[in-house]
Amino acid sequence: PPDTSCFEGTCLSMCEIADLTRSSVGCRFYAVDQHNRYDTAPYYIIAANTNDAHTANVILENRRGGTWTTVSTAAVAPNSLTTFTPNASSQVSTTTAFGQGYAFRLTSDIPIVAYQLNAIASCTGEGSMLIPYNGLDQSYYLVTYRGYSGPSEFTVVGADDATTVQITPNYNTTGGGTIPAITAGTTASITVNECDVAQIVAADVRSDLTGTRIEADKPIAVFTGTYCSHMPGGADATSYCTWCHVNDCTSCDPLEEQLNPKNTWGRLYVAAIVPEFNWGYFKVIAEQDSTTVTLTYGADTTGLFPTGTDLPSLTLNALENAEFELGCTTGSGGCGIALVSADKPVMLMNYIEGGSCRTHG
Repeated sequence: PPDTSCFEGTCLSMCEIADLTRSSVGCRFYAVDQHNRYDTAPYYIIAANTNDAHTANVILENRRGGTWTTVSTAAVAPNSLTTFTPNASSQVSTTTAFGQGYAFRLTSDIPIVAYQLNAIASCTGEGSMLIPYNGLDQSYYLVTYRGYSGPSEFTVVGADDATTVQITPNYNTTGGGTIPAITAGTTASITVNECDVAQIVAADVRSDLTGTRIEADKPIAVFTGTYCSHMPGGADATSYCTWCHVNDCTSCDPLEEQLNPKNTWGRLYVAAIVPEFNWGYFKVIAEQDSTTVTLTYGADTTGLFPTGTDLPSLTLNALENAEFELGCTTGSGGCGIALVSADKPVMLMNYIEGGSCRTHG
């Protein structure tokens, strides 16, 4: 058949082939409507069909009390996309909570790529590429950011029934519903079924949960973020970054991203500021002790660090992280770009500066 591939008498569908590959292309995704500072901001799930010949038949569902409900369906033509707009009541709370109906399962009969946006054309817009089931795993180290009027948080979405999740936060977290408050450095266990949502929130609004360990006995999806952060932001009561090129960024925006699992971490990244911005903010976290991280960039790029400028390398232990800022000084090709290399696996996260910072150039 045209939608299968056969070898030595064994035929696999396109989805079965995608399931064998760890990538951003797949046939089953999980999305969650994380809390936006503006509660009524619309939430979108996008399914993109990159196949040149076949139509993707896509189904969006959610689950309450063990019952699946079809939210919407679409036939997505080759090389096109469709946008789903679930009900705004699906938004997750700003507190630690366990619930159903906040997450969505997106399935397709051929491989697609998917995204969630929260929200389009909003001053507090955020979004993430969604990772398909074949890209999920059982082990994650959290990368997030400090909160301002809303705390650092993360959300676990079950991808299989009867999944046990072990959570070891680096800061105290609050309890809510069936989820206990967790003391920093201790481990708590929760159980999720497919499409269940467990949101964990830091007890201190200024705490950064980066470095929290999340381990499960089956694949899970993990989303990271904050309800409201200054970007860049500081750790003290002023909320401003004391070492960045500006120290009065007052835009308070939500942050969100679906995390890549630990087994996808690498040793070589390209850090690049987002087009139309002259500055970009980054955080690197180490998996193992005595990890050496080196930054290499040209004369038209400025590097700023909490400990000073022009830092060529640094050493991190397991779960330690370091922040840095890249600036573009000339606007020429390659400006605002750095090569980030490490001798052991690391994760690199890129942040976009708040709108009130852009007037500073």
